[in-house]
Amino acid sequence: MPIDDYHLSINRAQDKIKCHFTVMSINLPTQNYQSVRQQRLARATRQFNARGIAVKRCPHCLVAQYACICSWKRTAPCNTEVILLMHSAEILKPTNTGRLISDVLADKCHVFEWSRTEPPAELVKMLNEPSRQCFIVFPTEASNRQVYSEKPDNQESKTPTLIILDGTWRQAKRMFNQSSWLKPFPCLQLNIAKVEDYGLRKAFSHEQFSTAQAAAFALAQLGEIPAAQVLQAFYSVFIWHYAESKMNRQPTLTDNHRLLVGLAR
Repeated sequence: MPIDDYHLSINRAQDKIKCHFTVMSINLPTQNYQSVRQQRLARATRQFNARGIAVKRCPHCLVAQYACICSWKRTAPCNTEVILLMHSAEILKPTNTGRLISDVLADKCHVFEWSRTEPPAELVKMLNEPSRQCFIVFPTEASNRQVYSEKPDNQESKTPTLIILDGTWRQAKRMFNQSSWLKPFPCLQLNIAKVEDYGLRKAFSHEQFSTAQAAAFALAQLGEIPAAQVLQAFYSVFIWHYAESKMNRQPTLTDNHRLLVGLAR
């Protein structure tokens, strides 16, 4: 598609959104992705040299500037909160999908860099709040762990809070097994068989979930269907734009772009 036609399509889609979507002022949490990223950059002793380092990227979505997805970002109402624990190796990666959770849930997503032995004081305080019911989104067969597939009935008065481990599968297992301060919390087992019932794309196993997908599935299991659908659609748009930019192509509009238009109503 010619560049002028591409931007015309984008503008038309955005005009439709403006007719049905009211942008609200959002108070971001103290610990959001951008603040954690800046903290990580401040500690860096050398330049982050990943594949594609020469690409001129949007400073916010980290996709190539001509394929930026910022205009497709949507926030969704959600009663569930998320604590995103990012492995240090993930924070600067442009391919990271955990940050999309922060984009969609805004002030309901609290982002921290994971530490095995010294979790941030603000994180510890949040985990120990009596008004929260925290669940670690991680598959486990350990006999000493409580495992749920949905929010317990006796915890309805508490704010459900998902603890999402953001890293590769190997990194996430290490984060789960070596963090003694996470051991008191039960796990939320994802019910893969029900994923398609929520209108979400199915994966074959837990190892194939990206961080954003796992969060979308977990939100859906707790009844947060609109938030789950927005996150899944935004994730799909990110993947499409990123893949097309790697081929030096302008991303075309897809069903997920149109879905975000519809979900914004």
